[in-house]
Parts: sequence; structure tokens; C-alpha cells
Amino acid sequence: MMSCSSPLLYSCSVHPIVIILLLVAMVAWSHRCIKNIWAIYKFWEIRNFYKNTLKISLSELRDFTWPDVVERLKKVQINHRLIIQKRELNELEDVYHRILRFTNYEVALINKAILPTKLYVPFYGEKVFLTGSLMYNYRFLLFHGPRAVFKDSFSLRDEYRDGKQREEVARKLRNFIAIVALVNLIFSPLIFFYQILVSFFTYGELVKHKPGTFGTRRWSEYGRLYLRHYNELEHDLNMRLCTSYEKASFYISHFHSPVLAVLAKHIAFIAGGLFAVLLVLTVIQEGLITAPYILTSISLLGIIVTTSRMFIPEESSKGTPKQLMLELRNHLHYIPDDWLMKPHTTEVQKEFTQVFQYTVVYILDELLSPLITPFVLYFKLRPKALDIVNFFRQFTIEVSGVGSVCSYAEMSVQRHGHPGWSVFPDASMPRPTQIEQAELGKTEMSLVNFKSKHPKWKPGETEANFLSNVSEATQSLMTSFTPGDPDQSLLFRPTRASAGLHPLSNIQSIHSNDWAVLSMTQSGAVNVDEMTVLSHLHDQHMQRSREEGQVSIRVEEPRSSSQVPSWGLSTVVRHFQQPPAPAPLTAPLLQPHSSQSLEEETITTSMVSGHSLPPLEDVTARSSGGSLSGSSDSTTKTTGMSDAPHKTDH
Repeated sequence: MMSCSSPLLYSCSVHPIVIILLLVAMVAWSHRCIKNIWAIYKFWEIRNFYKNTLKISLSELRDFTWPDVVERLKKVQINHRLIIQKRELNELEDVYHRILRFTNYEVALINKAILPTKLYVPFYGEKVFLTGSLMYNYRFLLFHGPRAVFKDSFSLRDEYRDGKQREEVARKLRNFIAIVALVNLIFSPLIFFYQILVSFFTYGELVKHKPGTFGTRRWSEYGRLYLRHYNELEHDLNMRLCTSYEKASFYISHFHSPVLAVLAKHIAFIAGGLFAVLLVLTVIQEGLITAPYILTSISLLGIIVTTSRMFIPEESSKGTPKQLMLELRNHLHYIPDDWLMKPHTTEVQKEFTQVFQYTVVYILDELLSPLITPFVLYFKLRPKALDIVNFFRQFTIEVSGVGSVCSYAEMSVQRHGHPGWSVFPDASMPRPTQIEQAELGKTEMSLVNFKSKHPKWKPGETEANFLSNVSEATQSLMTSFTPGDPDQSLLFRPTRASAGLHPLSNIQSIHSNDWAVLSMTQSGAVNVDEMTVLSHLHDQHMQRSREEGQVSIRVEEPRSSSQVPSWGLSTVVRHFQQPPAPAPLTAPLLQPHSSQSLEEETITTSMVSGHSLPPLEDVTARSSGGSLSGSSDSTTKTTGMSDAPHKTDH
């Protein structure tokens, strides 16, 4: 006869929920284990490639930068033909387009507000909601799923290239999104438990030893995509965000509630006193530590003290909101004009916190994501299926030997430049429409950033002229520098004594991870960050537009010298020839384009500009007639908008 203490009888009495949780925990552990094993395998392949193909040993790799690795890769290509179709590698097309193929699409989709990223929260308003699990679903739907936009890892599906099939393709995409949303809804309880367990295993230890971690801030998933350049690798992005973290924290610290600060000080004082009393008693009476709830009380009081201090602002000020926002732009680059004009307002602070959020908010978003994701997919993403189809059809090009890539990743200022940022020396050159232009100067900023990383890269003719003009403006600013001018001090950084003065007429000398916001050195030598200068030129353009009472105008002849700012921006007019059609110069961060389809937006743009509407297939073809950046004789590029898609050998 089986006793009550039998293990079999005990196992039969376990609650079903406990069994389910144990199974979910085993799945979570197995998933993490398989993921780590796969990562180790890929790293082993990379190690062998570096060691056997590039001839870089592990000891040498510590002294190699990424541009050095790319140069070594170009040398190996000449002798070993890693890519059969070409004799020489192009940094942009053959390296970055392969590594960042899908990432560039994601950056462009966020920049053009195609992917839904906002939710309405009662009693709060609009909130950016873009979690890791939601992005996983987006990537599955667009790039990796069985009926995704891409049929494999490098090629767009043929039906997405045919404009005549776009309605049918959009219908199939809507059905696919609905199926994925339904699957997410069915498994949402299990995924929710999985998220809880993963969060518990990840952050459980921090609750006891570092509870203040939950009160710190971090860059959100949305912020990382919003602030990312085209063709920017992950480690470069992390470097920029880490450099700007302190300034972002100082800016947020300006917005605090005095009442909340007083209340936090009071709670911290009481909890700290009780914590000290219990700690002293346990030292005097050693046996007291084993008493019930004593150790738990000490831990909870420590957490309360640490949490309360997060709401107590620092006494010392690190600058005004205006100064901090300008310094943030020197690192982040993509700061809306509204933020620069009204940095002291709570509206701007609220929008900035969507990019720079509390860690505890990030954890809560990830926990709630399994419950919210099905509704976002069905009610937010599904209605945008036609916009997604049109986006991939219009802004996908074919690069021989590489495959389908996002046209925005080409960083062509002729095709995707913004009227408030781009350089158009020839007034007769086709201008990009509002649909085609990248917002917030992302094309221009990405181009300057990429050139600074890879000085030997040869861009197209239009892009080379743009870079030359920015360099001339930088040289003009340097020669007209006025010591002590607070506005100009934001544009200069000191020259290292060991390096000497960089030749500012050559953009190759500027390194984007070297930025600082300082004035000239005692010896009089100064260095200028060309990306900051480009932002400053944009500010000058916006200021003139506001003074003239319109957003954008067309100027047929150069302005007189009296209209140029007094401290030496003699080349400003040439850098910003205004477009013929009035169009918004920037897209505010939390005010994306309307949900109308790309065709409807084309109709609206044509009606505003007073031109007849061309066929949709001709819109992109007309603007892509010029040279694209990084083009070479051995590379063939075609847009993916024609009815008969171009075939290439991959």
C-alpha cells in the first residue's frame, strides 16, 4: 500500500499551474541555452574567418579598428575574390549593405513613420510603445517569416516589385498580419509568464544589491532606431549614446516636482532612520538577525531609501535646458526643431522621455508587451499593409552581387535629401518629393558620418559636392571664430597636443566619436565637428525662413552679403537653395505622417505644388536618375518599382 509520503503521491498533488510554470521555465532556459550555443558557434566562425582569411590573430585584433578590418578585407578581395562578381570591394555596398540590410530598412520605416509606434493611454495621452518582442514580430512579418516581404535573406519577393499587384499583395500581407496577431493572442498567457520568468532571472539579483538601477534611465528601443544613422554599426551607435547619456540625464533633472522632492526626502529620512536602527540592533544583538522579518525589513527599507533618492534632484546645475539640448544635438544629431526652440517646456520633456526612459518603465513595457502586441499588430499594423507594400516597392534597389537593399541606405542627397539640409548646386536638378526625402536630415547626417568613418570611400558626384560644401562651411567657421562667443563655442572642440591641428578642409580628419562641446585652446588651435556645423547651417536656414514668414521659398539668385550672418557664414546660401514646393522641413518626433497611403500623399504633394500627378511608378524613377553614392563601374543598381523586375545574379 502506497504511503502518503510517497514521491508519486506527492507529485500527483502538485497544482497544474505550478506544472505549467515549470514547463515555461524549462522552455525559457532551453531557449536561452540554444541561443547562447548558436552565438558561440557564430563567433567561432567569425574567429576562423579573421584568423584564416584576413590573417588577423587574436592578439593583433585588439589593436584593429573596424575601418582597419574593412581595409584588410578589401586587400584580401583582390587576391582571393571573396565576391566573384567584383575585383574590388566597395565599403558601402559590399560590406555595410550586407551587414545592415534589414537594419537600414527598420531605420527608414521609423524615420518615415510607416511602422506604428504609438498608443493612446488613458489619463496620459500618446505614448511610444516599441518593445523588443514587438520588434521581433515586425521583423518576422517583414524579413524572416514564411510569407514575409523578403523571400530569403537577400532578395525582395517579385510580386512586391510589380505595381499592378500591389492591392493583391497588400491583401495577402493583411491576412498574414492577422494570422500572426491571432497566434500572439492565443499564446499571450504563456508568453506573458515567459517574460515574467526572464525578467525575474535577469533583474531579481539587482532588487537586493542594486535597487537604484531601476531608477536610472536608458535609451528606449524606439530611441535607438530613431537616433541611428543609416549604415551605422551597433558599436558606433552605442558609443554615441553612451557619450550623450550624462547630458541627457542633466537635461531631465531640470524637470522635477518640488512637492515630490519634499515628499521623497521625508520618506527617505524615515526609512533611513529605521534602517539604521535595525542595523545597529543586529550588531549589538547578533541573534536578532535570525528573528522573523528582520532581514526582510532591512532589505525593504534599503530599497525604499534608494527609490526615494531617485526623486530628489541634484543641487548643482549643469547648464540650462537650452544649452544641454544643443550639446545633446552635437552627439545625437536628430533633434527636432521644436525641441531646440522650446527645450524648457514640459511637452518637450515628455517627448524626450519617450526616447530616454526609466529602466523600470522599460521592464514594465516588456512585461506587458505579450498582452498588447496582438492588438497593435491587428489594429495598428494591419491597416498599414498597403503603405508597407508601397514603401518596399518604391524604396528598394538591386545591387549586383548584394541583392535588395533600401535606397535610403545609399545616402543619395539627390534622391532622398531634405530641402532644409541638402545641397543642390544645380537649380535644374530634380528635387525629392516629401515622400522620398528623409526627415531630420538623416540622409545628410548619415553621409557625413559614414565618410568620417571611411575616408577612402568614394561617393557619387552629387554626394562628393555636398561633402565638399560642408567642408568649406567648416573652414569658413574656423577662420571667423570669435573667442568667447558662447554660440560658437558649441561648434568647436580642442585639438589634441599630440595630434596637431586637423586639416579642416578635409572631412577625412573628423572622427564622430571625438565630439565635445568646448571652445578653442590656449594656443589658438581649434577643431570643428562638421556634423555640428551642418546642424548649425540648418538652424540658419530655418531662422531665415521664419524671418521671411514662410517655411520654404525658392531663391533664383544668390543673396547679398548683407543677409549672411555677421560671423563668417559666407557659404550658407549656396548650401541651402530652397525647394520650389512648400513642404514641412522636419517631422516632429511624436507627430508622424498621417496614415494615408503613399499614393494619397503623392496626390496631396502634387496638388500643393501645382503640378499634374505623374504615374506612381514614375515618381521614384524620376528622382533616381542621378548618380547614387558609392557607385562603381562594376556595380549595377536598379530600382524595384517597374512592372518587370530587374534580375541580378547573387
